[in-house]
Amino acid sequence: MKTPLLAVGLAFASALANARTPAASAPDEHAWQAWSAAVEQTLRTSEQPRDWALAAVSMAKPPAADAAADAADALLQRALAAAPDDMLAHWLAVQRYLGQKQDELDARSASVLTRREPDNAASWLPAVALAARGGDAAALDAALARMAAATRYDDHFAAALRAWMEAFERQPPQHTGRLDAEGAAFMAALARASALAVPAYGPLFAACKGADGTPLPAQRRGQCNAIGRLLLHAGTTRIDRDIGARLLRYGGDAAPTEADRAMIRRLAWQQQQAAPLRIDEDPVALRAYATDWRSCTDEVEVIERALRRAGLPVEPPADWTPPRRDGA
Repeated sequence: MKTPLLAVGLAFASALANARTPAASAPDEHAWQAWSAAVEQTLRTSEQPRDWALAAVSMAKPPAADAAADAADALLQRALAAAPDDMLAHWLAVQRYLGQKQDELDARSASVLTRREPDNAASWLPAVALAARGGDAAALDAALARMAAATRYDDHFAAALRAWMEAFERQPPQHTGRLDAEGAAFMAALARASALAVPAYGPLFAACKGADGTPLPAQRRGQCNAIGRLLLHAGTTRIDRDIGARLLRYGGDAAPTEADRAMIRRLAWQQQQAAPLRIDEDPVALRAYATDWRSCTDEVEVIERALRRAGLPVEPPADWTPPRRDGA
């Protein structure tokens, strides 16, 4: 399967949710799945609480047998108890529990995130989701206000990716198809991080779009614009940046500033430039891309490094006009 550079990121979430490599041929798939299961077992029996958290969120994905889900929950709670200050573990926990509608457990980890990282807008996303699910308008307003006042946005994707990279590299695969061991470990880690660490933005969209075309109150609109602007300029993944641009579009033509439009244009240019690149077909390029993720927490920077290595400009020409997006 040919995969553009920008797809070697969060867009792999659905294609690689089960840690299947797109470069592996059908005969290799059994070996790939066996390797993934072996790594998961090693994580479960590790002495490190973070390994338990990684294993727990990987183990039982709905629909799963009750016993398997219970075992995963027990292991995750063990990890949180042993490492109460591990923000990645709590972040992975809130994503799991939100999806399973275990609101009491989710609220525990959500409160740790907001208490330890109140300046991180991403920490308030679970609070937004829980307030919306519970129909608590006051809590929703409070969470959105804290998001709007935050000074940074880190959804812990880079930390999750690096943690899974280390886990898969600890136990190299025997069969990797057309990938070398390092490339296989990166692709497997990317699959897990994309499938299990990326937050759900639906509740935030619902809060910022309004119902039945009814205009949002000025205070809510201002909060949503502030959140959108933060994600657009400071989000650590391309999905974050795109979410920010979309939130600003909800505010109408007047919402994006000149700086916002320049950033949207720059990101669109980079996406167009990167489209012809096929990283999964070039082991050297894939290793360089994986290496960049070890030192960078911003996917846009990772992409820009790849573009520069390919001799492609990261800034659009003055006369370049981005293609119009549907609904824009």
